[in-house]
Amino acid sequence: MSHHLLTITAPAAFIRSNDHTHWRNRHTLTASWRGAAAWAAKGQHLPKFGMGPVTIAATVHRSDARKFDLDGIAPTVKACIDGLRDAGVLAEDHWGVITELTIRRGEQWADAALVLSITEQEAVA
Repeated sequence: MSHHLLTITAPAAFIRSNDHTHWRNRHTLTASWRGAAAWAAKGQHLPKFGMGPVTIAATVHRSDARKFDLDGIAPTVKACIDGLRDAGVLAEDHWGVITELTIRRGEQWADAALVLSITEQEAVA
């Protein structure tokens, strides 16, 4: 079972599910996170997990100490997972490939970031 960390420094504000911004702004944020995740995966030489199965734990590190809803950050996590697909790290992102997804609060960092901890699981026969 292998374990890999991918750190994505915030290219833009976190995408929040309870933020009702204009669709064009939301699309721009999504593209920024998705692209940043793909570039980070390639730059950090993340291996290809193919069809998994894998578990992913997303740790949110903010640059401020404000409280936030963990489930509200899910659109940012989704954009980053889509970036992993774009980079060829994951062949798909459905429940058969990602068997568990966890979102947790991290520490306060100087620069906001999302850290994805990807753990390869043994395939079930």
